[in-house]
Amino acid sequence: MLKVEERYLATAVLVIGTGGAGLRASIELAQAGVQVLAGWNALRPRPRIRRSWP
Repeated sequence: MLKVEERYLATAVLVIGTGGAGLRASIELAQAGVQVLAGWNALRPRPRIRRSWP
């Protein structure tokens, strides 16, 4: 069974997702002096993108 630990955090902006857009938004906000927390769901893996090349 998975043990879950609860934590309470306070921030001005919560960015969900740490892909390119999420990280870029976090960086811009932090450079503007805004308190930012960026996170992702580590319990659910992201789907893999498959590409077919001609």
